[in-house]
Amino acid sequence: MSTFQFPRRVATQVVETDFMHDVAERTLAAHNSSPIVVWTGRSRLGKTTTAEWLARRINAAYSESNPDAFQARRYQATETPGWLGADKTAMAAFHHGILGVLDVGLYRRLAAPQLAALVVAGLLRNRIELVFVDEAGLYSLTALRGLITIRDHMVDKGGRLTLVLIGMDDLPTKLEQNPQIAGRVHEWCYFQSYKLSETARLVRKISPLWAQASAKNLEVRRQLKFIHQVTDGTPGRIVPFVQKVEQEVASGQKLSVALLKAVQIRTAQSRKNAQAAQQNAYRKQPPRRPTRGAS
Repeated sequence: MSTFQFPRRVATQVVETDFMHDVAERTLAAHNSSPIVVWTGRSRLGKTTTAEWLARRINAAYSESNPDAFQARRYQATETPGWLGADKTAMAAFHHGILGVLDVGLYRRLAAPQLAALVVAGLLRNRIELVFVDEAGLYSLTALRGLITIRDHMVDKGGRLTLVLIGMDDLPTKLEQNPQIAGRVHEWCYFQSYKLSETARLVRKISPLWAQASAKNLEVRRQLKFIHQVTDGTPGRIVPFVQKVEQEVASGQKLSVALLKAVQIRTAQSRKNAQAAQQNAYRKQPPRRPTRGAS
């Protein structure tokens, strides 16, 4: 009887890239004008990871004795119901994600300008001047105007506030629909897939299987090239794929291109089978009988 083996626990590692540093510099360069900065690109390309990395760097360097220092926060947007006013709901979510829970009765009673003033007071008190709004594409234009109201109140109070809106490729289209919002966007950062060299660097950093392998070894180069191709250089796909390979090696399989292909084919085939089963189940459903109207 074989001994059950749990997956190896590994610490989350962030591999800094030149692009991450470039995005950070471009975002902070515009800070004095309290801009909106847009980070966009398809999913799993490292936008959230970059936001968390930059927030940690800013907060680690923060010092109350430095008048130029400030703090950064990140929160994830959700769809805003319109029954209360999407702008007020977005402001309340902003407060909840950055400053803490806000009493429901309070934000129901307050008008939008008063609610914005309440949020700004908390930001000034905590010296928070940069906020990453993840999944900002979920917000309606009305909700986004709520964030603009917070930003405008911050400027009126003599403070600075950079809002980094993070979303997928539909976010720029939504922003351009409103001149008030589009005019406040001072920087755009578009996230793209990794190059082969960046994929190789990430794999070597996160996995001991390749950490010490020679870059001149043809088999190693073929393995890294296959990982790059099968994941399309997408960080969010590279990491779980490497973890699956590590589990296979830990169970006794030999690391090779053939093993990498087997791992990929197994996942792809299972996905194909699941989709086929779903389609067959749909076809087998009996046709619905037409509903008779009331006599």
